[in-house]
Amino acid sequence: MNDIEKLAKELFSKGINVNQYLRDNHPELGEDAIISLSYDTQAGSYSKEMAEKNEIYKVYGNAIVEKLSPYFKTSDSILDAGCGELTGSYQLIDAARHLKYVGIDGSFSRLLAGKKFLTDQGVSSFADLDLVASSLINIPLSNSSIDIVFTSHAIEPNSLNSSRIIKELARVSKRYIALFEPCYEDASLEMKAHMDKHNYARGIRHCCEMNGLELIDIDKNLPSIEPILNKTTFMLFTKSESYPSTSRAGYKYVTPDCYRYELEELESSTLFCRETDTMYPSLHGIRLVNLNNAVQLADCSSLV
Repeated sequence: MNDIEKLAKELFSKGINVNQYLRDNHPELGEDAIISLSYDTQAGSYSKEMAEKNEIYKVYGNAIVEKLSPYFKTSDSILDAGCGELTGSYQLIDAARHLKYVGIDGSFSRLLAGKKFLTDQGVSSFADLDLVASSLINIPLSNSSIDIVFTSHAIEPNSLNSSRIIKELARVSKRYIALFEPCYEDASLEMKAHMDKHNYARGIRHCCEMNGLELIDIDKNLPSIEPILNKTTFMLFTKSESYPSTSRAGYKYVTPDCYRYELEELESSTLFCRETDTMYPSLHGIRLVNLNNAVQLADCSSLV
């Protein structure tokens, strides 16, 4: 553990906003690293909170299933972008067992906590669940390859990168982009003050529409885990005709830097880029597909 990680844990233990402290005092880390470090520090806390607020989480999870299940029949895959510890989406994972389910989060520690959480909930045997540690501003999936892409309060803390994340969600989506996020524009004064304090994202709907997405459904009265200070709004978008269609069957992992090279799967979920002789490892069944996890190989003769 390095000094910054120790500092983040100390701040979290004292109830200090880790994101804001690092933004103010260590901007050289960059926004993506700050968000990832902040959530690494919190790993396990959401699972613990879920145990304490079990019924509230169940109602919220069931609301996600209710909104997305009508699109299951025409879909083959789901991307849970910013899935965290899977506390808000485990019912969806259980309901969508016939679909390929990809969960991506910037924090490996939270994904590991999420795997344990799924085991505790009895859904760990889900065969087509793929967990990936990767940044939402460089999603390592091919263009127009996932039928349903959704977020649950994942854009919210990424105010500085919200536009880039939305562009990425639109890029990898084949059909639908479903957002379960707080809406600043429709919030109460109390909630706006809370969002201002934590520097949460604003203008999510406007940003989606500016990126060529068409709003086809909205629900401002969705059950929420924190209905007063962090009320959830559901927004469902579809791609407009300005996005090129694709005939690709299924999804492919690609290099997270340029989206040009497809990754081949080796043993134990390890991914390999033949063009760049780069390997992306897997740990505890979680794929590590970030640039800082890439392993440059000098001799790949044994792999090809």
